[in-house]
Amino acid sequence: MNLKEQALEQVGNIYDSVVGNGDITTEIMFPYPRHTVAEVSTNLGTPSFVFDFLEEAVKCADESILIRKFYEGDLIQSGEKAVQLEGNGRAILTAWQVAAPLMDLAVAVMAKVGDAQEQLQPARIDVTHRLDLDNSTDKIIKYVLEQSGVALFGSRLDEIIHITLEHVRWVGNAKEAAEKAIAEAGDIRKLIKIIVDVDSIEEAASLLDMQIDYVWCRGFSAENIRSMGETTKGWLHMIIDESIFLNEAKTLRDAGVRLYALDFSSTKINESTFNINFTK
Repeated sequence: MNLKEQALEQVGNIYDSVVGNGDITTEIMFPYPRHTVAEVSTNLGTPSFVFDFLEEAVKCADESILIRKFYEGDLIQSGEKAVQLEGNGRAILTAWQVAAPLMDLAVAVMAKVGDAQEQLQPARIDVTHRLDLDNSTDKIIKYVLEQSGVALFGSRLDEIIHITLEHVRWVGNAKEAAEKAIAEAGDIRKLIKIIVDVDSIEEAASLLDMQIDYVWCRGFSAENIRSMGETTKGWLHMIIDESIFLNEAKTLRDAGVRLYALDFSSTKINESTFNINFTK
């Protein structure tokens, strides 16, 4: 499955998990499934793919609900009506309560990515994500990131070799761990990425001549990265995280920084971007 299919499958799983055997509150408010027409609009310019999440939740609730899309392009302007839903009012409201938080999450993720890209792309540093995405929404977030032009990494253990600090301590040091990983990868080496976590300049420097893709510098300061760049002459490709602010990160390309990893675990949604209006 592609990322869109995986994301929509995750929306369905969330629907099943949230609704369970029924939406008790909505059933009380709607003692019978009366015929309803609802229109959904956005308060902010929004990519139209975000409404795929609503459509999937509606299908989970009641496949007989009619979905009319008012948009044709990739972007829905602020204040515009996007979708009209017609049918079982109880099912429409339940689907909305499941989909709306996911749509708002998508908007918040895109906003965070956009802020980072605005500062980092002129410096030729790409944006990526932390590897520990919450597995309850990871496919949804990755689909949003894909649409935002973010560098993506696989989340399955057979899609990436990610040598964590725990692996390094178990083997002995970062160089030995990398050597072991490269040897074991064999024929699939060109198909997967090898990322090694480091916690010191010395460990990072020991990987300079290794065939790895990135060193992940968790919790490093900008000064640490500059020192590492001087030691490695900028040949070691680094991933840094939000421990270094964007205004400093954008100055570190020459030190070897290629990716800036964003953390979406605490993404805040202050106010919903979307409105639903029951017109009938």
